[in-house]
Amino acid sequence: MILATAASTYRRHIWAYSRLPWALIVVADTRVPLATRRRLADDMYGDREACCLTPGMCRQMKERGVSVDDLFTAKWQSIFAWLAQLLRMQICDLEWRHGRNRKRSHGSGQTRWHEFVAKSVAAEAKVMN
Repeated sequence: MILATAASTYRRHIWAYSRLPWALIVVADTRVPLATRRRLADDMYGDREACCLTPGMCRQMKERGVSVDDLFTAKWQSIFAWLAQLLRMQICDLEWRHGRNRKRSHGSGQTRWHEFVAKSVAAEAKVMN
């Protein structure tokens, strides 16, 4: 059960949010050294052509001529900081409020987070089998 929970969490949250545009959020994280942020921005965004980026925000940015240097301006720093806040609020809150999860979480009163996750993963595994 622990392995299924870990795999589900990884696939739904870690893998999904480690891709662009979410991976560029690190550009706005001032806890990371500037040289590291620039290198990551170059590797993930700067060294790629627009056609090599998945459709969405990063491809549109590239097509509009947003450069790696632009990512470090106050405007883009604010955008990425906002995206980071959005991501932080989405993961748990959205899962908790989703209808099927809300019913599961309040079936016998408020449940603890680990119980909620275990029930959620077990229910999804049951549907898949």
